[in-house]
Amino acid sequence: MKKKKTSYFDRFMSMSDEQRKQEVAKFDKEDLRPGIPLTATKQTRKRVVELIEAEKAETISDEERSELNHYMAFEHLMRLAKVRARQRGGK
Repeated sequence: MKKKKTSYFDRFMSMSDEQRKQEVAKFDKEDLRPGIPLTATKQTRKRVVELIEAEKAETISDEERSELNHYMAFEHLMRLAKVRARQRGGK
């Protein structure tokens, strides 16, 4: 049976908070080179849109709000990691 390939996002989201902090701390310029996918899968992006729409419609459950918050935290961490990597690389 073929093993499903997981995205970096999915692996990151399955880490503990401490593991996530360590992952961001070691992020460097090499992680920004072309061909390294740091974005969420199409399926995950679709889910985030669904959650945002539910939030706007005020129909979002507590569990869904928690899920959305995790996605938003990941987005924020990736932005910080990219800035840190650029600073280390001098660009």
